[in-house]
Amino acid sequence: MNLTFQILWFEDQTIPTARKNKIQTHLKDKFGLSFVFTQMKGNEELKGEDFNRYDLILMDYSLCQNHTGVQKFKLIREKHSYVDVAFYSTTKDDLLDDLSNLDFEIIEGAYLLDLDNDNLFYDKLFAIIAKIVKRSESIENLRGIVLNQTADFDKNISDLIKKLVEKFSLKKDINTYIESDLQKNLVKSFCKKTINFDNASCKFTFCTDKNSSIPYLDSSNSAKLLNTILYLLVENKQISKKDFSYTDYLNEIIHYRNAFAHTCCDNNSITVKNNTIKITDELHKCIREILFKYKVIFDELNKIAC
Repeated sequence: MNLTFQILWFEDQTIPTARKNKIQTHLKDKFGLSFVFTQMKGNEELKGEDFNRYDLILMDYSLCQNHTGVQKFKLIREKHSYVDVAFYSTTKDDLLDDLSNLDFEIIEGAYLLDLDNDNLFYDKLFAIIAKIVKRSESIENLRGIVLNQTADFDKNISDLIKKLVEKFSLKKDINTYIESDLQKNLVKSFCKKTINFDNASCKFTFCTDKNSSIPYLDSSNSAKLLNTILYLLVENKQISKKDFSYTDYLNEIIHYRNAFAHTCCDNNSITVKNNTIKITDELHKCIREILFKYKVIFDELNKIAC
């Protein structure tokens, strides 16, 4: 599980949109997760399917052509996948009889949902989902999500800068910014950490991409450069608005990424700009929502850049 909760749904009939929407809304509101579901039918071969990539399998017991959900379940377990499976059926007694004939090792991680009552169906399903999400909520998992996703953001920002500069002919503006503001800020930052000598001067030489001539920058300065480019585009009325803010990105992404990169796995807190923040269910949800927010922002910026 990363920012999405993936469900594999074995069902021969069309899955009601209302049912999918209710699950999607619950995942978003309760856990800050998006919902991805894949449907398979009873007559489909299981060959080559990686079942471990799913967080949950929903399984109708009565599938077409004499296939049963329990037969599918047994095949999945034989492929050494122990993903949780939630069964549902209008013939509950037949389902329970079939399940009772399986070995304990196979049946472990199987649940039964009640189709006779919608409220009971969702109550049980959401309790199963909560258990699965909670199981993944460790500091190691959260750190992995943050570091992996922010690495993607770094690449996204770098690619966006190149595309926007090329598309809107901003090379001259960007060179001016790099030679003045960015150079000045780097010198100022460098001098804070070193001994100052009278009459000494400092200038940074940037390594640049040979194709775009854009310098390779760290995460913070890349985000700052993207912010400057978007500001120029709004000012020149080449785009109507900019949803990306360097200050917000610094506070919501970079500071947290740095905190997780330097924390120990056995900690139950992180330190963000000298503030100690406990690792709680709410923090997991908050961070997932922030990461998802920037995924959406970068998706929209990529549409502008293309």
